[in-house]
Amino acid sequence: QEGALQQVGGQVVRERSLMAREALEDALRQEAEVALDYDGWRLLLSTLREVENETGAHLGRSLGTEVATRMKSLSGGRYRGAALGADLETEGVMTSQGVQALERFSEGVKEQIATLLRVSVAEHLGTTLVLDDHLAQTDPERSEWFRKLLQESAESIQVVVLTCRPEDYADGEMAGTHVVDLAQSVVRR
Repeated sequence: QEGALQQVGGQVVRERSLMAREALEDALRQEAEVALDYDGWRLLLSTLREVENETGAHLGRSLGTEVATRMKSLSGGRYRGAALGADLETEGVMTSQGVQALERFSEGVKEQIATLLRVSVAEHLGTTLVLDDHLAQTDPERSEWFRKLLQESAESIQVVVLTCRPEDYADGEMAGTHVVDLAQSVVRR
């Protein structure tokens, strides 16, 4: 009986050993598949980040020229443009002394730069531009300059301006405009 038990026990151990080896091989195959998936996802992420960085930098360069041209015109040559980062963040203002920190400028200048950037992005993408009291701290002379810019932009894109200062957009001067006075619930053309 002892011999019979040893043979049965040996067979059971061999079967368990075989099952353990098969389980180990399955686990190793699954690990290899997971590693392959991981490498694929990592490559995809790397490629997407690279494309995003190239596109963002390209957009910043192309819009930088447009913004610079408009800033020169707006400021009478005092400002030469905005230093735009890869993600289109404004890093400063270019002057004859080099790039100056944005904090050194008034809120009005900051609003004007932001508006120029928004107009340029909307024109570049061919999309609608919505501005909400975007030039609240801008002097009348520059407001007039922006009114002309928005008129020019409205030829290629839709421009929607929400403002509590309708005098900045005098009636009749904005061809093809629709003014909605919510206080009086009247639509004028």
